[in-house]
Amino acid sequence: MFKILVLIAFLIVVYSLVHSERKSIKLTALFYFILLSIVFMAGSISISTEYNLHHNPVDGGFGKHFDWVSTFSYFYIIPFFFLLVYKLLKWAQQLFDKNWQKASFVVFSIILILGIGFISPFIFVLIFYGFAP
Repeated sequence: MFKILVLIAFLIVVYSLVHSERKSIKLTALFYFILLSIVFMAGSISISTEYNLHHNPVDGGFGKHFDWVSTFSYFYIIPFFFLLVYKLLKWAQQLFDKNWQKASFVVFSIILILGIGFISPFIFVLIFYGFAP
C-alpha cells in the first residue's frame, strides 16, 4: 500500500510540474509515468507472487525482484530529471533578467540535481525493494 501511495504522490508531483505546459508535453509526461507505474507495479506484484516472496520465498526471487526495481528506477529517475531541468530552465528565464544570474542559477541547479540524482536510485530501491536479502 505504501508503494502505491508513493507512486501516486510522484504522479501528483509530475502533474504539478507539467500542468501549465503545452497539452502535448503534459499528456506525454503523464501518459509515460502512468503507464510506467502500471507496468512497474504489475511486474513487481507478479514477481512477488511467482516467487512467493512474502511467505517461504523461492530461490532467485529476491534477485529477480531487485533487478526489476533497479532497472525501473532509471526509467523513473532519468526522465523525471530531464523534466525538472526543462522546468528550471523555464523558471530561470522568468525569474532573472541578467544572463549571469540565469547562468549561475542553471549551473547551481544542475549541480544540485546531479547530487540528488546520484542518491535517487538508492532511495528508489529502498522504497520499492526494501531491506530484503
